[in-house]
Amino acid sequence: MEGITGVTFRNAHRELFPQMDRYYGPFIAATQTLSLKKKEMRDTDPDNNRAYTYVPQVLTNSPEQLLWAVSEMQTRGYSEVNVNLGCPSGTVVPKFKGAGMLGDTDRLDRLFDEFFGLMGRKMPDETRPVRISVKTRIGLDDKNGLPKLIAIFNRYPFSEIIVHPRLRTDFYKGTPDLEAFQMCAEGITRPVAYNGDLFSAEDYRRITARFPSLSGVMMGRGLLVNPALVREMKGGRPLSKDELRRFHDLLFSRLLEEMQGSGNVLFRMKELWYYMGQDFPDAGPYIKKVKKAKTPADYRTAADRLFDECAMRVPERPVF
Repeated sequence: MEGITGVTFRNAHRELFPQMDRYYGPFIAATQTLSLKKKEMRDTDPDNNRAYTYVPQVLTNSPEQLLWAVSEMQTRGYSEVNVNLGCPSGTVVPKFKGAGMLGDTDRLDRLFDEFFGLMGRKMPDETRPVRISVKTRIGLDDKNGLPKLIAIFNRYPFSEIIVHPRLRTDFYKGTPDLEAFQMCAEGITRPVAYNGDLFSAEDYRRITARFPSLSGVMMGRGLLVNPALVREMKGGRPLSKDELRRFHDLLFSRLLEEMQGSGNVLFRMKELWYYMGQDFPDAGPYIKKVKKAKTPADYRTAADRLFDECAMRVPERPVF
């Protein structure tokens, strides 16, 4: 979802669906260059994130690089930085980054030990403390190391642990392991939030009923299928086709303006349809035309036909 949920998506979503408590950004890949890429600079620019609470997310395996990223976000005015231990990508995991860090808990422990030691000595502005939270899975290829992982989370002053109860090898297949999540909820002494397969208000009620002490829930794919999901979780009205169309059109027009009509606009919108297409279960031929569009004009025509002629139904369980 990294290519979809950047600053343009967040601002369009906030404008039409203002119920979200906070947004987590696509991860910043902290490297030995100790510099932000142009896209990362734009995404974390405070002027682009003033309409909502924004939490930058960092991907790295180095305590020094993590300290640099946290310091950089502090200078930009952010009060929380999230460390990504969940990304399952095949380009990330072999580098001991993202969920790859879960395969060696001793090394992970050393990373946090060195990082918090550095943070206590070298943060540039002690008057503006930065909270450190974590997004994690329950293991790399098995959950045998989960007790040790829980002990690591309890050893350091994390502000929150967001747990996606799948292994890295699961990617997003199967169902979340709620027994493993219960181990986390009962064993972690920091605030614990839930992430994983939240696609409906009923999913939210089921999870919060079973785990009433949660500090919150995080949504990913569910919000792309149904951008009104948070409103529905809070008791509001369901998503309508007119709303989804307004959101689509707003995002498309702003991406065209931002990217000056480049082919990347069509790539992003077609990627979004992988999720939004779940709302139109009988629209297969129309979605194929959307995905075959070569120009913005062709894309707009195909998308307009889909919205005009297809019935919408937000599924309880999308098929990915």
